[in-house]
This record gives sequence, C-alpha cells and structure tokens, in this order.
Amino acid sequence: MLVHVLVSAGAIDELVERLSSTNEQVRSAVAVALGYLTFNKTAARLLLGACRNTPGLYKKLMDNIGKDAKISSDFIENFKRAKTVGLPSQWYALSHLYLDDQKKKCLALKLRHQFD
Repeated sequence: MLVHVLVSAGAIDELVERLSSTNEQVRSAVAVALGYLTFNKTAARLLLGACRNTPGLYKKLMDNIGKDAKISSDFIENFKRAKTVGLPSQWYALSHLYLDDQKKKCLALKLRHQFD
C-alpha cells in the first residue's frame, strides 16, 4: 500500500532527479529506494520509461545501487530486452510521426547510442 502512495505522489520522478546528486550517500540511498520500487509493476514501468528516455540513467542507477541492495530481476531483464530490441521510447514514438525521413534516421542513431 505504501508503494502505491509513493508512486501516486510522484516519488519516482523525485528520486530519479536526486540520483544525480553530488552527495554519494544521497545517490546510494536513492538507488536503493528505486531498486525496491522496481518490485511494484507500476513503479517499475515508470522507472523503465525514465531509463529509456534519459540517457545514462540506468547506468547511474546500477552504479549506485550497491552489492547488497535489491532490484527486480524482471526490471533488469526488461531494460536489457528494450536495449537489445531497440524499442523506441514513448517520446520517440510520438515525435516519429512528425519528422521527415532524414531527421528520423538521425534521431534513430542518437537513440541507439543512448544505451551504449
């Protein structure tokens, strides 16, 4: 129940923002909290969307989560699958409708490299 309240209150966005803190302890605590939230389907979906739309976010999360922290293996597998398959982010899917072919090719290359 508490997880649903946190998700409804926008905790994912707030935590994602703080994952870029200059304070290592803050980054670590945020990564642990996000890791635990990945066991909730709604929270995991929101975080996966954020990771796909924000270059380097998944790496920041994994770099700061620590050895003993918990993170859903389903979340990790879903991210890796999205990266491998190259599924477009929601932003890309919407913007794709309004771009000419040259801009589409350029954007597709940029998005493919965001996960490297």
